Parts: sequence; structure tokens; C-alpha cells
Amino acid sequence: MANEFKTSKEWYDTVSFGIEIYDPKGWDKANFNYSFYEEKITSEEFTKRLDMSLSDLIPITRRNGKESITQEIVRKIHMDNNYF
Repeated sequence: MANEFKTSKEWYDTVSFGIEIYDPKGWDKANFNYSFYEEKITSEEFTKRLDMSLSDLIPITRRNGKESITQEIVRKIHMDNNYF
């Protein structure tokens, strides 16, 4: 879906596991609200921005109707860079 455009917030909400972004280096900090909540980007661009940022994957009990995941799966997802 390289041609699908959504805001970063919309991409963030589609991820089936928890992401905590501590330092959003991949987004324009001077105009973060626009960069994260309004600017339309592809999933590849979202992943690129997330990779540039200081973030962590966190286990969750339920999100988007999916069951909880373990730390081992979280590490594998992070290592594979397969966010979607």
C-alpha cells in the first residue's frame, strides 16, 4: 500500500502493538502538531520516521481486537522492522 496516505496519528493507530515515542526525531519538532496529526504520509515514511525517533515497543493486553503479545514477539517485530 505504498500509495496510501494517512497522518502519522492514523498510521500509529493501525499498529497492532504498543509504541511509546519518547523523542520524535523523525517528525518536525518545530511544527509537531502538523507533522504528526495533519501531514499525510505513506506507511513507509511513517516507518522511516519512527526508526529515526527514540521509541520503544511495549506489550499490550488488547489493541485493535488482537490478543496480548509477549516481549519476545515485540523484540522480533522490532528487529525485523516489520511494523505493519
